[in-house]
Amino acid sequence: MIVTTKELSDALGLTERRIQELEKQEIIKKLERNKWDLTSCIDDYLNYKVKAATANFELSEARAKKELAEAELKELKLAKQKGEVIEIYRLQKDLGDIAATISNRLYSLPHRLNRAINLSDELNEAIIKEVESILIELKDAKIYKEFGS
Repeated sequence: MIVTTKELSDALGLTERRIQELEKQEIIKKLERNKWDLTSCIDDYLNYKVKAATANFELSEARAKKELAEAELKELKLAKQKGEVIEIYRLQKDLGDIAATISNRLYSLPHRLNRAINLSDELNEAIIKEVESILIELKDAKIYKEFGS
């Protein structure tokens, strides 16, 4: 159906000036001076509006994700200030220190027992072997996975 600029503007609920702007932006196409294909123009205008709405939605979604990430970072910083979380490098260092202390204490156990109760050589060797076995087990990551399950 061929319509005038006035009829097209009424059909789309736009001003005649806006119709001209849309034509300059190549969103809708004029057949000739003051003649428009109503169906084609409505389809083109609707496609334009859908694309604009989609772009706005994607932008809003991106903003929402950014705001969520910023909020999570602020929560982590606050938790860190409260001492509720620690940085991974600090945890690794502390766990390494704990492991070294446990290892040293276990290695010294047979000697301390021997001084305190004068163990036989056979019993002292058995305790040393057992301590070494425990330390080897503690170095194996599989044991932690089993306890974590």
